[in-house]
Amino acid sequence: MKVLIIILSVFLTQCSSKNNISQGGLLLNSTSKTNVGSGYEMKISKFVSDSRCPEGVNCIWIGQVEMKIAVYKGETLVEEKLIIVTSNTFEENRTWFSKYIKLPDMSITSIVITPNRVKDIEIKEDEYKLSIYFE
Repeated sequence: MKVLIIILSVFLTQCSSKNNISQGGLLLNSTSKTNVGSGYEMKISKFVSDSRCPEGVNCIWIGQVEMKIAVYKGETLVEEKLIIVTSNTFEENRTWFSKYIKLPDMSITSIVITPNRVKDIEIKEDEYKLSIYFE
């Protein structure tokens, strides 16, 4: 399953630098704003923490990622929200993202953080990406 998520993330990254919703997903990062429709743009404004279990390590807890997402309308900051990405927060996160990403015939099916953590390899803050998939 992890391999499939990684492949999908790489595919979406290479398909479009504008991250069109029509291609089945959006990719948010910390280096540029992503147009999410209805005049809104989003980006990762601050990475807070990553406690996910690294590949190559046995863990009791799967962990989570915390980051702040900034929403803009034009150059105006509309909202900044701390998002905690874990299996237990999907519905809450989907509801929040749906306030700004309005898709009449589609709904958010998953929210994925990449890259995956790997034992003894540091991930730089600007390498984190948040992918939102639709169906």
